[in-house]
Amino acid sequence: MNKADKIVIVGGGSSGWMAATQLNHYFPHKEIVCIESKDIPRVGVGESTVEQFYCWIRSVDINPEDLFKYADATYKLSIKFNNFYTQDDGGFHYPFGVANTDSRIFGELGLDAWQYLKLKYPELPNSDYAKTYYPSISLCETGKINFNERKEFDNNFDFFRSCAFHFDAVKFANFLRDQICVPRGVTYIPATVEEVNMNDRGIESVTLDSGEIIEGDLFLDCTGFKSLLLSKFDPEWLDYGHIIPNNRAWACRVPYTDIRKQMDIYTNCTALGNGWVWNTPTKDRIGTGYVYSDNYTSPELALQEFRDHLETNGFDTHELAFNDINMRVGMYREIWKKNCVAIGLAAGFIEPLESTGLFTTVAFIQRLTETLHQTDSYHKWQVNEYNTVARADYDGLAKFTASHYMYTQRTDTQYWRDCMDREYNISIVPTDISMPATQTSEDYWMIQNVKKNYYTNSYDGLGGTDSIMAGMNANPLNRLQAWRRGYYGHGPSFKQLEYKLPDLKELAERRRKHWENEAAISEYHYDYLKRTFWS
Repeated sequence: MNKADKIVIVGGGSSGWMAATQLNHYFPHKEIVCIESKDIPRVGVGESTVEQFYCWIRSVDINPEDLFKYADATYKLSIKFNNFYTQDDGGFHYPFGVANTDSRIFGELGLDAWQYLKLKYPELPNSDYAKTYYPSISLCETGKINFNERKEFDNNFDFFRSCAFHFDAVKFANFLRDQICVPRGVTYIPATVEEVNMNDRGIESVTLDSGEIIEGDLFLDCTGFKSLLLSKFDPEWLDYGHIIPNNRAWACRVPYTDIRKQMDIYTNCTALGNGWVWNTPTKDRIGTGYVYSDNYTSPELALQEFRDHLETNGFDTHELAFNDINMRVGMYREIWKKNCVAIGLAAGFIEPLESTGLFTTVAFIQRLTETLHQTDSYHKWQVNEYNTVARADYDGLAKFTASHYMYTQRTDTQYWRDCMDREYNISIVPTDISMPATQTSEDYWMIQNVKKNYYTNSYDGLGGTDSIMAGMNANPLNRLQAWRRGYYGHGPSFKQLEYKLPDLKELAERRRKHWENEAAISEYHYDYLKRTFWS
């Protein structure tokens, strides 16, 4: 048995202070120490989260509204992908929340109703899928906000279970430190770790630049890409480069030129020649960056491509400060070694296309909480279990991210041509490790892609894969499968479809028009935030 009465977190930032928040909340009897250097800059020019983050905020007794006051937050309902399928494709959304598959409109067809519509009406744009099932898209496309308090949209649109945030990463970490952790009893030590002292149990202590020695039972490595603590164990690195090509980014902050129009209620991702650009709006500026691969272009050319993109969109780049970021895409095979657990970038990194940075941080600190809750200490088998599940999570997220490139039809650059010719359906995780029966990375392609394409030919709405497939015109239901469904009685016959689909299309369009009308009379996202939090 390994005790964990004193937990020492090395490194602050979002991951470090989120870990401190989590552990302090669920283990108030434990001593939680967070060591953060003032001499080491934090990574990040803004953060984009996913819907699970709202749940985490509530689970640790934080008022979500405080994010708007202290971290310059804005709401987020979706991720939009522009030009990933083809150049100038108009883009498509991956919305959060639950799809509205109203049986009065779609009957027993549910999400697959759209696939039948697409077969009959191939001119339907790929973006129509999200618009058909998610009222939030009408808000995204108008820059409006509506909490659906009077059920204006429908009964099952729960805004707060469909939303996430954009915020300033530095201010968010400071908020957790100053407003949450320290007042709740976390010990904050502003210092730099100069030496990591080892023994046969793992890490015995760390020596600070002041000469002070801090001992602990369990150490959390939140030192970013440096992995200061975990690196002492010489861990094995699992590389994702063969399915995710990007390894660098240029990042900067741009001022608004028309804040009401530019404060999107979604994260905007736009594919360029050798990667893609993110836009994350916060209170006073937009965080933006170009994620690319230096195997296809030089940093200098990538920066020029990024500048050109910004200038085309009306931003003056002459006074902007650009930050060059090197990214190592992958993870360590074991992120928990002896008495050291790596969290956040110290554990690994999947490029930010699907906002998975803080998603994995939340997942890992919650799993750590579950582990320690069982006996208030930990055993070797729990460490092995933790590592196995962490690898499965990372592998699945990596492959989900890779699918955004896999389905592309772009041929304008070698970067995109190569995206269509990679060995995607190969497991990253070593096969000698027995993977969990659910959410297994070993079977990710089978569960999310092969199963849909060759067996069920159906959208199940799990994991967001349906939104990506529809948006990139990778629809698993073809005419042969639709005919077979009807023949065996597993779906409507072609004769039934002939009279069903026109009515279904009309009803779906009528509902979407209602959503658009409600969005049109709703308040602007920016106006609401300014009136409520920033006045």
